[in-house]
Parts: sequence; C-alpha cells; structure tokens
Amino acid sequence: MGVTGLSKVYDGSTAMSNITAANSASAFLTNDRVTVNANGLFGDQNVGTNKTYTIAVTFGGLDAANYTLSGGGINTGKRRGSGK
Repeated sequence: MGVTGLSKVYDGSTAMSNITAANSASAFLTNDRVTVNANGLFGDQNVGTNKTYTIAVTFGGLDAANYTLSGGGINTGKRRGSGK
C-alpha cells in the first residue's frame, strides 16, 4: 500500500486536499471487498520545507474487518521537499 499527494499549495488550510491511498494487488485476498482511505493534515497552513504532517489510513468495505494495519493507521513525519 502507498499514499501519494504529499504536496502543499497555499490555501489557508492544513488539509491535504490531493492525498490518495492505493493498495497493491497482493494486499488483500482475491474477491475481498476492501477500500483504502487516507486523510492528512500538515502541521500548519504554510508552504515550505521540512513540514510536519499526520496521515490516517483506514480500511472500508464489506470485508474491512478482516484486516488490520500493522503499526497502526496514524503516521506522522516530515516532508523534506519544497512546497508548491
């Protein structure tokens, strides 16, 4: 699984408006109905380097209860690239 969209265009909010969660073909059993959802926030609303962020990943769908995220579904880090 992966999360993309960790970029920031100044809009006055801390929300990650373009975040996308994707799963690999082998992440779930064939025929299981599971979706991967991600929401994220930056530490502040400003654009720049070394910005802190928090991402929450959850599973949805009819078979979501059959799966767990190792290490938990909330991750915090720093984006080291430049803002847009």
